[in-house]
Amino acid sequence: CWNPRYPIYDQNVHRAMAFALGVANREIPRGNGDKIRSYLECYLPFWQSLRYADRRELDRALWRFGSFLKREGLAGRASRQRPNPPVNPAGRFAARGLRAR
Repeated sequence: CWNPRYPIYDQNVHRAMAFALGVANREIPRGNGDKIRSYLECYLPFWQSLRYADRRELDRALWRFGSFLKREGLAGRASRQRPNPPVNPAGRFAARGLRAR
């Protein structure tokens, strides 16, 4: 059951978020505690910063884009090298004017 308040968080959507934010390591954290922290502190603010009416469609698009990055061998590359996601990725993402419509 999909809930827009708590969007799905898996390797593909993490990879899409990391790509959008220019994070060097695009792989999801391995430990469960680190995954939970990444979801709460990075992914949810990122998700909430996106402005798109159909949240389920947005969720699917992020999943597809993350899958594409892996398939095309772009999962580990970043244009700007940053070791970890910023504490508040939503602000950084919005500051760049990157808003889904």
